[in-house]
Order: sequence, then C-alpha cells, then structure tokens
Amino acid sequence: MELSAIQTYLSTVVIMGVGTFILMASSAYLGYASSQLRQNKSQQEQNTISNVVWYLLALIALWFSVALAASTGNFTSIPLVVPFALVPIIGGALLSFQPKLKKLIETIPTHWLIYLQTYRIAGGLFIFPYMTEGILTQGFSINAGIGDMLTGILALPVAWLVLKHGAGKTWVRTAFYAWTALGILDLIVAFGSAGYFGFAVEGVQPLFPITTIPLFFGPPFGILIHIITVRNFQLRQQT
Repeated sequence: MELSAIQTYLSTVVIMGVGTFILMASSAYLGYASSQLRQNKSQQEQNTISNVVWYLLALIALWFSVALAASTGNFTSIPLVVPFALVPIIGGALLSFQPKLKKLIETIPTHWLIYLQTYRIAGGLFIFPYMTEGILTQGFSINAGIGDMLTGILALPVAWLVLKHGAGKTWVRTAFYAWTALGILDLIVAFGSAGYFGFAVEGVQPLFPITTIPLFFGPPFGILIHIITVRNFQLRQQT
C-alpha cells in the first residue's frame, strides 16, 4: 500500500505549497503591521519593532524547518508530536500578551488572519489519496479531513462577514466564535482520532510529506493561529 509516483508528487506540491503560503502570509502580515507601527516613531523604536518582526519570522521558519527535518526521518511518534504541538501553542499564546507583540497582533486586520486558515482545505489529502490508498486509517482520515476542509471553506464567509460588518454586531461575533470553536475542536478531534484509531493503517509506514502535517500544519499551527486570531479580534474591539 503506497502512493503512485504522481500521487506522491502532487501531495508534496500541495503540502509544500501550503507551507510556502503560510511563510509568505506571515511575512506579509507582520511586515504590514510593522510598517504601520513604525510611523511617527523614533529611529530606535522603529529598529526595535523591526527586530521583533525578524525574530518572529525566524522562529516560524525554524519551526517549519525542524518539522520538515523530523518528518523526513519519519519521527512522528506521539511522544514527539505532543511537544511539537504544545510548545508553540503555549509559547505563542503567552507571547501574545507581551506588549510589543500584542501591538503587532492588534494591527493586523482580523479577516487576514481568518483567511489564513483556508490552508486547511488541503486536509482533504487525508481522505484522498492517503485513506483511499490504504495508508491512513479511515477513522482518523474522515474525522480530520472533513473537519479541516469545513474549517478552511467556512473561513471565507466568516472573514468576509468580519470585513464587511466588523465586530460590532452580535451575530458576527457569534459566527466568528462558532467558527473558531469548530476549527479548534476539529484539531483536537483529529489528534484524538489518531490516538484512538491510529494515524496509519497497521503495518504501513506513512512517509514524507504527510508526516509533516502533525508536526506543523495540524494541531500546532492551526490552534496557535486560532488563538492569535481571537486575541486580535478582542484587541481590535477595544480600540
């Protein structure tokens, strides 16, 4: 049970394309926030803001690089995945309260952060070709794949609602928080399903690039961006 050469190639293109999209979007978002905050600031303050942005981008790039290195070696056991998930989520959530980072987060338009979650449409790869080719378990693939695709697709109308109507209307806030709950619940269910049903079919060794997902794209980055988006949503309501 393995993918054909063309299936492996296309899966790699999609997953690496998603990684490139995340890195480019992060750079663009932070660059925009930095340019806004540097206006009418002293040279020293401008340098401080720029340095914070570069440190953040370096951390994201390092995280992705380490995840790639680990996934190409097929080091995707639960003891490895758990710290890969928890360290960025907890660390990122705590850093979002740091004054300089808090200002950067607040400056990014909320709908941009919501649009970023459209990358999760690529979760359909769990179902096709990985489940259909007998590599990933059905219990995991259906739960994770459908939840990811639904979250990614719904990000489009939710982002549009926030852009069009802002956070002032109760029903917009309800839609935003409901979508956020769905997105986080999907990632928790996916992780639980991997533990209950197994990630790969018994006797099958999943190979790169699918092994990159639990180390970066799945619970770690997805949940962290949800947390950052909620922080942004609440901070922008206060201004």
